[in-house]
Amino acid sequence: MKNFIILLSSLLIFSQAHADFRFNSNHYLQSFEKHKAYDEEIITLGGKQMTQKSLRKASGIDEKPECFYKDAKSYSVMDNTAFKIAVNTSVVASVLALLNAPKDKQIHGSIGAILGLGGTALCRFLYRKSKKDKRLFCALTGTAIGTIAGALKEWWDSTGRGNVDLKDFLATAIPAGAVAFSISVNL
Repeated sequence: MKNFIILLSSLLIFSQAHADFRFNSNHYLQSFEKHKAYDEEIITLGGKQMTQKSLRKASGIDEKPECFYKDAKSYSVMDNTAFKIAVNTSVVASVLALLNAPKDKQIHGSIGAILGLGGTALCRFLYRKSKKDKRLFCALTGTAIGTIAGALKEWWDSTGRGNVDLKDFLATAIPAGAVAFSISVNL
């Protein structure tokens, strides 16, 4: 639960960081370009001064904008800077929490992280030639593998072979998700 709260608060705190990168979308760029001041802005490039308008004309950006800007349709939550920061913060929080946890929880966390890593890596390997962005799918796959493993372990314990503990399940599932998403957003 702590990791979820840290992830949520980090996402909220760093959501403003995403505003700096919103000009990747054609919608924002077009609304920004309508202002005359934008075209007349003088910039220095390689020691040479020119206007934004002459730079755009020389580069051919107005004829083929898809070559220079991401298509809004291909934008994924995995490209969101605030989401990346939140995921990386969650990984750090998971590691710090596991360092202070009992040995049993550390084992659960390590196994969950390894399963999340393995599931995500395998999925990305299988879909490496896909033209579609499979990062979110692969992150969810790695998370699911770690979560299912944690649930199966607790089911096994419920048959009288161990002690059933929700914290063991969470200690397996949360690191699996944190590592799976971290790999997907950073690689």
